[in-house]
Amino acid sequence: PPSPCPAFRGRTVGLSFPDVCFRDVVRVSHPPAILMELDETQALVPRYEEDEEDEDASSVDYSAQLDAVLGNGRYQWLATLTCGLGVAAGSTEVMAIALALPEIEIEFGVGEATQWQRNMVASCIFIGMLLGGLISGFTSDLKGRKSCLIFFTGFIAVFGAMTAFAKSLSQVAAFRFLAGLGIGGNIPSIFSYVAETTSSKVRGKYMTVVASNWMLGSVVTAAVGWIVLPRNLSLKFIPVEGWRLYFLISVVPSVLTCALALLFLVESPCFLIQRNNLSRAALALERIAQVNEGSKHLGKGGLLAELLATLRSRQERKEVGGDRECVALMDGLRDKASIVCGLLKQDKERKLVIVLATVWFSLSACWYGFMIWLPLFFQAKHDNVYLGNLVTSAGDLPGNIMSFLLIDRVGRKRTLLVSLAAAAMSPLAFAAAPKGSTLWAMAGSACFGFVSVGAWNALSILSPEAFDTRVRTTMHGLLTAVGRVGGFFGTYIVGHIQNRAGAGVWFPCVFASSVLGLGCLATMFVPETTGKIVTDYKLRGSGRPVGGQRIEEAGSALLA
Repeated sequence: PPSPCPAFRGRTVGLSFPDVCFRDVVRVSHPPAILMELDETQALVPRYEEDEEDEDASSVDYSAQLDAVLGNGRYQWLATLTCGLGVAAGSTEVMAIALALPEIEIEFGVGEATQWQRNMVASCIFIGMLLGGLISGFTSDLKGRKSCLIFFTGFIAVFGAMTAFAKSLSQVAAFRFLAGLGIGGNIPSIFSYVAETTSSKVRGKYMTVVASNWMLGSVVTAAVGWIVLPRNLSLKFIPVEGWRLYFLISVVPSVLTCALALLFLVESPCFLIQRNNLSRAALALERIAQVNEGSKHLGKGGLLAELLATLRSRQERKEVGGDRECVALMDGLRDKASIVCGLLKQDKERKLVIVLATVWFSLSACWYGFMIWLPLFFQAKHDNVYLGNLVTSAGDLPGNIMSFLLIDRVGRKRTLLVSLAAAAMSPLAFAAAPKGSTLWAMAGSACFGFVSVGAWNALSILSPEAFDTRVRTTMHGLLTAVGRVGGFFGTYIVGHIQNRAGAGVWFPCVFASSVLGLGCLATMFVPETTGKIVTDYKLRGSGRPVGGQRIEEAGSALLA
């Protein structure tokens, strides 16, 4: 029973409760349970009781409200620049080892560079990428998008630079493996961060710009390699030369990414709310609004003020120990594994994971197998390998432009399907080109890059959008890991056949087309996510429902 309160005894506010202290709470047994309390104006309003078993019935969904106030201004472009450099950091390291490996073998001697060692150095970065995607997916859902972005991109910078000072092939392989952990680790965090800090109306364009930086990193790295490697270039103020200098130059994007993220980015507000850290979420939203101030797209100031007030009010009422951000890492990993297992037991979610994993496997197997084979093809014809890689990477540019223009208009699924179908036909056209024509070979490889990059962009955008905030980076990391397995499969099959005498040009091309055909079939079952609101801002026990209810409405609910 409530304790006596002289100040409120006998006072009625719409309902008559003699001798009741209105500072106390009156419980109602009817579900969903409602608590009556006085707000700041001493008006009796309902608040919902937190009930883990009936979350939907006791929550208010602010997802659309937050999506409207995120804006389309300077902060989004700053986040896109930072995350784009993070993507370029990964492609730079992948391209660097592919181009520098012949020089590394020469320095350490032909006797030491046996075939298995060469394969180990070339593939260990992909093993690291596989493990990095698995590790970062879980940790990013537990510790934050920004934190994992900085941590794993720092891995790229540190161990990419240490490769320049390696004293043996084994050390090169170890450093490339650790750099691969960073490459695989930062991708899920990057795409989830952009998805959660951008309005659904323009999210596809921003994420396409981020994804296109993989192409930009590859083009710049191929150009730098063309300048540095053949000439064994050195600089007076750097005590290394040749391929060692090349690896030091390659860490510039990762260093810039870490610096920009530390200086300008805030943690994803969506993640902070999901972890129940509402005060930091409010500060993050304020920071985004401050950076966007002056942009004609900011708008919705009233909605932003209401959302900030709700977050802060909810934080004040939160019970001590309720902050899920303080959960121990191992406990969090166990909880996350339990959530993922429960997700996979649902037929709809399990089918979604299977079809997306099939697309990731198919596209990766085709792209890596075909693109690893192309330099060998150019080298066998005694062509300029660096120029061939540069032309192939440059072919991605018009594909990225097309993706930017169409991804929000046509949709993710249609863009992915059309791009995969066109990419499946390109290797066959390459194989049917006139023999001995370097121009035809480079045009064919550039054409493949043009159409395949649309598939990569659409898949990289669709994958994090398909899952909710609790498991977004976890599932994206798992899917990228499946893609790495596909890359291993494609490079092994193509490399194994290529080592046989008289393998010719048709097998790699037919292999690539066949695998992409499987990806096209799986894409037909992928859901469309264009315009989907991914900011899961549903608050249990959020205080006052949107617009508020006065005591008359509360009384009607109680009497009913």
